[in-house]
This record gives sequence, C-alpha cells and structure tokens, in this order.
Amino acid sequence: IGLDDYCACLSSNRNSSISLETDILNGFTLESNTLETLKGKSIDEVFENPADLEVFNTAIDQLQALTPFLKSEMIPYMGVKINYQDNDGD
Repeated sequence: IGLDDYCACLSSNRNSSISLETDILNGFTLESNTLETLKGKSIDEVFENPADLEVFNTAIDQLQALTPFLKSEMIPYMGVKINYQDNDGD
C-alpha cells in the first residue's frame, strides 16, 4: 500500500471527481516509459548522443512537472500540516 492508495481512498470517501492519485501515477508511468528508451546506456553514451540527451532532458522535465502534485497538492489533500520549526529552544 502506497500514498497513491491512500489518496484513492480519500478521493472515494469524499465523492470527489479529483483524481490526484491517477494524475501522479500517470506522470510516473510517463517518466518510466521515457527513461526505458535509455535502458542499458551509460551516462557518457547519453551525453554524447544528442537524441538520447533530449530524451534525458525530457525525463527531467516530466519529473519536475510531478513535483507540484507531490508537494503542493498531495500534502493538503491528505490533511497533513508540515511545520518547519523545532522546539529544542535554540
């Protein structure tokens, strides 16, 4: 069971049309499929071949596009409050 399952449960309990878990899973599937084309190649081979480098850069862009789902949307969706303060008195 992962966070996507938890989001799916929240979505079904809220009778919500928001499919956050689907959006996140689709994003990771797209990312995985993109990186699959580079399977078996060394990083040197990727950087020497412009087509492979473009695939690599596309994969990075896809991963960065997922960041808002994980940081900005999933956390409040789950009702989590993040506090960056400590209580150690310093």
